[in-house]
Amino acid sequence: MDGPVGHVWYSLLDKWVMPHRPKSNKAVVLKMLADQVLWAPIFSCVFFVFVYLLQGRPEAIVPTIQRKLVPMLLCNYALWPLAHLINFKFVPQQQRILYINCVQIIWSAYLSNLQKG
Repeated sequence: MDGPVGHVWYSLLDKWVMPHRPKSNKAVVLKMLADQVLWAPIFSCVFFVFVYLLQGRPEAIVPTIQRKLVPMLLCNYALWPLAHLINFKFVPQQQRILYINCVQIIWSAYLSNLQKG
């Protein structure tokens, strides 16, 4: 799910955030901030919704988000801001999803471990 939605998200960021200077330091920081302020919390909640719907336990969605969202976001903020600064500054637009998917391997390992607890 992250691939197609991420592609659209990154394309919108490139279109809306300083499209005339997309690799400038200001544009890169603004894109990273938009991603972390808007995308990270929303997609984190989507993760919990998706997992618990697949498990057939929709009643666990809200309590899990209440219990795990903040720790998840704190860990997110230890990995993704730097990953996205690199992404928006150095990775060509057509290769962003490939780069993000490589970082996502680390993130998915964390999410799998989070789901156990």
